[in-house]
Amino acid sequence: MGNRYPVLQKSLHWLHALLVLSLIPLGLLMTRMGEGPLTNLFFEGHKSLGILAFAVAVIRLSVRAIRGAPPYENALHPMGLVIAKMAHWTMYALVLLIPIAGYAATSICCKPISLFGYLPVPFDVTGSDKLMKQLFSLHEAAAIGLAVLICGHIGMAFYHRFKARDGVFERMV
Repeated sequence: MGNRYPVLQKSLHWLHALLVLSLIPLGLLMTRMGEGPLTNLFFEGHKSLGILAFAVAVIRLSVRAIRGAPPYENALHPMGLVIAKMAHWTMYALVLLIPIAGYAATSICCKPISLFGYLPVPFDVTGSDKLMKQLFSLHEAAAIGLAVLICGHIGMAFYHRFKARDGVFERMV
């Protein structure tokens, strides 16, 4: 395996990054727009992209469980390695938690849910308005936390590429 990820894992990483980096600004924008058809379109797109992002996250984690990750080959200080692993596993947890909370909250308030308006997504959650609001709050807070981690992740990628030049960046490109 060397110290680079295989093409499948790289492809899943970048597809997932594209989805998540689309979902965050879309989520921020749609919740600040007034009511109307464009807002509804943004909400439907956000829900559908969120479902796809969740599916890609599950596939990524499954592939990682089977194939593992390439070694860092002493590029990181031991404490840096611990921090990197904690950050990565926290991001994995959040990319699972965020769509689950969002889907559950949306299922309580806004049934039915479909993928791009065509394919029904049958998982159904029932609950009170209080539970729905708590789930949406969790969804938003976790998304903010993920956005912060992503900024750090991108910052560290640039650090490894342009400052440290230690091969860590090249693992995923």
